[in-house]
Amino acid sequence: MATTYYTLAVRENGVWEAQFGDYDREVVAYEKSDYRDHGYSARDLKIIRTGDSWDEIDACLAAMN
Repeated sequence: MATTYYTLAVRENGVWEAQFGDYDREVVAYEKSDYRDHGYSARDLKIIRTGDSWDEIDACLAAMN
């Protein structure tokens, strides 16, 4: 079974991309708040939960796009 992994997805120019990830959701939430402090809109930031493989992360991002 895959380990739960949290990724901060950022939408730029209409495309969601992975920008930061960690096994601890609080760490990713902190990074998200840092992006907000630097002018990013909340609607362009999302924490996604997947397994810890790039294939799973990429599949989630592809579904979002």
